[in-house]
Amino acid sequence: MIHKDEYVEGIKRCEINAFLSVGDAAILHEKEEYRNAYFFGIIALEEIGKAGFIIEKIDKPYISEDEWSSNKTFMNHIAKIEKAKDIYESDFIENFRRKYPNFPDLESTQYG
Repeated sequence: MIHKDEYVEGIKRCEINAFLSVGDAAILHEKEEYRNAYFFGIIALEEIGKAGFIIEKIDKPYISEDEWSSNKTFMNHIAKIEKAKDIYESDFIENFRRKYPNFPDLESTQYG
């Protein structure tokens, strides 16, 4: 069981792991070891997603062992990457709209 008072520490650990993984990916990329660089990039995304899941639980008194090991969240690679995408996508779109206010909505185009 992970108690609420451990959430901030968990989020910090995820952030540190993500930054270290991105750093490793950059070093490997410079060495043209693309396969391993990609792997570390994915790990970084998963750490960001894991932090996002912890943030979603911030009002809960604890995260149960069952919840932590659930295939729907913390232990699911795809779910963590999707969570990271959701986090960055909302920021990206918001910043993009501020910078390019006249850009058409994708929903109003053939792509939406």
